[in-house]
Formats: sequence, C-alpha cells, structure tokens
Amino acid sequence: MTAPIYVPFQHCDAVRTLGLPYGCAIDTIGVDPRLADDLALPEPTLTPGRYLQEIRSAIRSMRLLVGALGG
Repeated sequence: MTAPIYVPFQHCDAVRTLGLPYGCAIDTIGVDPRLADDLALPEPTLTPGRYLQEIRSAIRSMRLLVGALGG
C-alpha cells in the first residue's frame, strides 16, 4: 500500500523489476491519504515540490521500463 502520489513510480519499478523478469502480476494500490491516521501510515505533507519530485520519479521510472521493454 502506498499513497496515490507514489503509485506511478512504484508500479513501473515493480513491473520492471518483478513483472518482466519473473512474470509476476503487479497490483499497486494507492490508499486515500485521509485514511492514513486510521491505518497508522505516516504521510508527509504533500507540497508542490513533493508533487514535482514524484512526477519526475514517475517519468524516470517509465523511461527505465520502456528501455527494459527494448524501446
């Protein structure tokens, strides 16, 4: 489980590192950050800088995934 902001990066990395070489099916689930208190999951404040960092991480992860697919 992760917060929705981290799903694209984590999903692409999981597909690249587990799905492609080992044939694993990947489900990446983003938990509503408002539920973090109920689940005891610490969630940092989502600032514009954090969003930009995660967009960058997602793009980099997608590029690595495309490269692993031979693209």
